[in-house]
Amino acid sequence: MKGIKRLIIIFIALAVCTNLTNAQSLKDLLGKVGNSSSGSTVGNVLQGLFSSSNISVEDMTGVWKAEGSAVCFQGEGFLKQAGGAAASATLKKKLDPYYQKYGLTGATLTIHTDSKFELKIKKVTLKGTITQSSEKGIFYFNFEVFNKVNLGKVKTYVQKTSRTMDVMFDATKLMQIVSTVGKATNISVANTFANLLSQYKGLCVGFSTNLTQTITNK
Repeated sequence: MKGIKRLIIIFIALAVCTNLTNAQSLKDLLGKVGNSSSGSTVGNVLQGLFSSSNISVEDMTGVWKAEGSAVCFQGEGFLKQAGGAAASATLKKKLDPYYQKYGLTGATLTIHTDSKFELKIKKVTLKGTITQSSEKGIFYFNFEVFNKVNLGKVKTYVQKTSRTMDVMFDATKLMQIVSTVGKATNISVANTFANLLSQYKGLCVGFSTNLTQTITNK
């Protein structure tokens, strides 16, 4: 009987230690995954969490092809972000068909070593320059005037690995970009799409991209 009790106590102790270890591992994961150079972005690990990676404009150079939408929520506290995770996964499924319709899927973002960029969506090319914020993972895309439409300086959130990059803007700014492209290509933007983007506070939406071509200093 004493031997059985001892085994039960040992089993309980091991179970407690395992739980503590897992909790620490999760904390470490959330803290370190943003700086990982391999695997998928944080959005693939836990949808909706924005990870501030220590990257520069130079790290972003290359030709990137949009494979669909990228979504993250800005907010403090793990529980709020975890709640945003579920919402962003659902929202992404709703947004992707619109990305197909408006040509956002298949768009290319080219970032040059001199910090200039071109965002090509269908037959429309938006140009400008990128400046780095003092905050990790945050940049400003300075769009040039396009057909009398001035998108101006857009705060942009970037998550990156060696082969993938999520580029996300405030939802209202993405709508400006889509509307600009829509006017130039005679495609009317559905109200449903706008309503989806306006339903969530602190929502940032953009492009989930894959690297298709590298660019090096000449």
